[in-house]
Amino acid sequence: MTEMDLYSLVISDMSISEHKRTELTHGYPYNDKAYIADFFGRVIIFAINRKFEKRNNKTLTTSGMLSPIVSDVIFDGALPKQCINISADEISKFLSFTNCFPI
Repeated sequence: MTEMDLYSLVISDMSISEHKRTELTHGYPYNDKAYIADFFGRVIIFAINRKFEKRNNKTLTTSGMLSPIVSDVIFDGALPKQCINISADEISKFLSFTNCFPI
């Protein structure tokens, strides 16, 4: 990632206050590698110290900030739960179906 990409990311993030964006990007564009490293460091430290807030898709959908179609596409870190309602008959049908396709 270049400093231009990181700058664009910081500037376009509307969850960061205008004051903080100005503070993080002060002096941009940078001509010296030391200033670029300082910029990356400031943004990384800001990101590490930032409070994580879990998104509530229902609230965002009802408020109009998130499309209902998109909320089904956005994945979170949770793994899908196991389906415990499979009968033995469904398993045998599945196995007989998969036997139709030799590998």
